[in-house]
Amino acid sequence: MSYKKWVYKYKYLQVEFEEVKQQKEKYLIEFNKLFDFKDKNPTPTVKDAIEKSSKPKPKVPKRKNTKNLYKKLSKKIHPDRGGSSEEFIELNELYEEGDLLGMITKAEEYEINTDEFKEDKIELEFEHSCLQLEEKTNELKQTLAWQWGEAGDKDKQNLIAMFEHMYGLILKENA
Repeated sequence: MSYKKWVYKYKYLQVEFEEVKQQKEKYLIEFNKLFDFKDKNPTPTVKDAIEKSSKPKPKVPKRKNTKNLYKKLSKKIHPDRGGSSEEFIELNELYEEGDLLGMITKAEEYEINTDEFKEDKIELEFEHSCLQLEEKTNELKQTLAWQWGEAGDKDKQNLIAMFEHMYGLILKENA
């Protein structure tokens, strides 16, 4: 796939991630209005199941391309050099995730030359960036709040029973 297609795919996946993230937040608000814990001191694992996926994030090896681009971007984005701390935090997250396409997108915003990354030999890194973004989107869909929000009326009765049995969550109206 060409460089341009990878960038378009990545940007599409970014938009999808943001839409799913916003929808999950709506589901979370609804979920928290409806459910409460039977035990007033739930374990952190149960709390996380509502909002977050329980899958541990894998360590990503840092590649030379990613590190070089990180250095270039840091010189522009770092708060000590006139950048914002939010942008720098975002850059650090991209670097930690090994998200080369995310960093390239950010570099293009700052008019940093990215021609060296348009070669075919780093296509695997582009694929990795897209897969990571898809994984982040899917993780949002693994939460209890998402399951509740997406369930039909028939499925919600089964979820209520499962939530109580597995997580100690009960409907507030039944508390």
